[in-house]
Amino acid sequence: MVRAEIRPATLADADALAPRMRQADRDEIWAASRQSPGDSLRNAVRASRQPLAGVIDGELACLLGVVPQSTLGGTGAAWMLGSEVIERHPLVFLRHSRPALAEIARGFNYLHNWVDARNTVAIRWLAWLGFTIHDPEPFGVFGMPFHHFEMRPHV
Repeated sequence: MVRAEIRPATLADADALAPRMRQADRDEIWAASRQSPGDSLRNAVRASRQPLAGVIDGELACLLGVVPQSTLGGTGAAWMLGSEVIERHPLVFLRHSRPALAEIARGFNYLHNWVDARNTVAIRWLAWLGFTIHDPEPFGVFGMPFHHFEMRPHV
């Protein structure tokens, strides 16, 4: 039986995930911010209110969190970056996605961010989670097509 765990994320998790990050996630963070996987993960973990690590059968599958953008308005930038472990255990990942989202969304009344238009798997996952996905528009340091996504979680 496959075991899954959602636990608080650390900077050590960011360093562990960076070399194993999925290529689509690598491409997305480079196109958005021209950052390396390690820099992007460390920055996201540091800036997030309560970053989480998803672990499947003892292997780090993903890191996720929300970076607060407005304390008064409860606005945050939701993010998730993952490894190939997600592709090996897609149903386990999906089963734990909504509870993990509910946990990181606590205290926020509006979540949003941008997803690379080439990252079709992530776009489908975000829609499945309940995010509204908007038409692509130029975004990031290279002005590549990205979709803005947003949600008002139930508080």
